[in-house]
Amino acid sequence: MSKHENDRPLQEAATQHASPTVPDLDAVVQSLPPRIDPAGMDLRELEAATERRFRAVKRAVIAIYERTIARFRCEPPATPPAWAVHPERLSSEAMEQIALTEQRAHANGYYAGFVDAVRLIWRLARALGFAEGQWDLARDLAAGNRAFLTEHARALAAAVDPTPRPDVVTWAARNRARLREAGVIA
Repeated sequence: MSKHENDRPLQEAATQHASPTVPDLDAVVQSLPPRIDPAGMDLRELEAATERRFRAVKRAVIAIYERTIARFRCEPPATPPAWAVHPERLSSEAMEQIALTEQRAHANGYYAGFVDAVRLIWRLARALGFAEGQWDLARDLAAGNRAFLTEHARALAAAVDPTPRPDVVTWAARNRARLREAGVIA
């Protein structure tokens, strides 16, 4: 490693070695269920639709997350490096250089992993948060509307006189009798 490479900031070195296996974010976000347009929807229908969308987005995000984590998961090599077979043969300077190299590799790897995770998770978390927020709003709106309608229905029921009106009853009976005479109803 040259002196120039040692002087680079850790972030710059890590971003150059960032994992190329991060999925295409535009394709990932486009694969999520589409947003719901609430125009013209009944509130109960809107509440159910936003809940279905939230659950679908959550399943998709979890599946994408699990696939990505599995892809980034590191397994130890099947065979150890040649120097690790007989480390007692190495000089103390060589062991020190190996330790420094491993520390640098871990630091770069952790930073690159963090950058990749943030790059992927941010947009997915935002999409999931939007779906959950839309469902919360629809649920609250539908609950508020149900409460208003219940209150309004009670007020209307209290305002209506429950006793039958004799004028309306006699009028309806007379009209039924006329329709029978005319042969329209049996």
